[in-house]
Formats: sequence, structure tokens, C-alpha cells
Amino acid sequence: MIVYKDLAALIADTERLDKFGTLYINRKKWRADPEHAEILLLIGDDELEDLDEEGNPVLATQNDARYFFDVEIFQNVIDVQREKKEQSFLDDYIHAINYYLENDDFY
Repeated sequence: MIVYKDLAALIADTERLDKFGTLYINRKKWRADPEHAEILLLIGDDELEDLDEEGNPVLATQNDARYFFDVEIFQNVIDVQREKKEQSFLDDYIHAINYYLENDDFY
């Protein structure tokens, strides 16, 4: 498990993320302060297939986190935002992420 302390750290690492990984987040913290919400990256069978009774990875549950994005989808959301506005700010990425989460589509 890799822990990103905030969204800026995750975005800075976007190109290097394992595309087969999955991102998890505490949704309440995301809604309250998306810039500073801790994001977990789970990779591999050991981390993703050890599930709790609700079907969530145990590591995510232990960290009070729920599914956020598959890495490949997250990378695409970030790429689309960069294509729209090359010098995007953190607020721009938050808007793009929230739009995707709400609409299951790129804005």
C-alpha cells in the first residue's frame, strides 16, 4: 500500500502509478477538504483480494477508505484536464475528478 498525504502528491505521481492499482479514499474527508484528503493506492492480489465481509479490501477498511478510482481511469481524468488546460491548478483537477465521480464521464 502506498499512502498519498494529499491530492497534489498523487497528481505529481500520476504518470508513475501502476495502472493495475486501485485508489481508495475516505469520502467524508474528500467532500470536506479534497486538497488534503489522504489517498491510498492498493496494488496486487495481496492488497486487493483480501476482502472484508462487505467486499472491500481489508487495508482500505482498516484506513476508513472506500473505492475512489481505478488508477487507469484516474490517469485519464487527469490527462483530459491537462489537455483542456495545460496549466491546471489543483481546483481544476478537483472539479474534473468530482465531475467524473458524479457523471461517470469526462467533463
